[in-house]
Amino acid sequence: MGIGKEWEKRSRLDFSVGVGLTGVALNSKNSIVQEERTASAFTLSGGVLWKPSDIANIGFFIGTDILGSQDVGVDWIYNKQIWMGVGVNISFNEISTDEYQHERSGVNW
Repeated sequence: MGIGKEWEKRSRLDFSVGVGLTGVALNSKNSIVQEERTASAFTLSGGVLWKPSDIANIGFFIGTDILGSQDVGVDWIYNKQIWMGVGVNISFNEISTDEYQHERSGVNW
């Protein structure tokens, strides 16, 4: 979902919701394990992406990681804790589209 002006080709503000699987490095500093290993976690996140120009984005996100049922007993200190993230993206390439290609493929933008 995005917010912008109807005469603009793109939105200036987008909202994002994410679901994913990730690998978590378990060690004696962050959990109760005998040796270092990797566990699986389910990630839920949400955020906002601000587009101040055609070549730059700035994103602010929050989320949580939840260990899988097989690894709950390791008492990972970040399990179900809220995290925050900031991302900056700057494009060094020219942004362009091929209008003819979209028309030929039947895709309407």
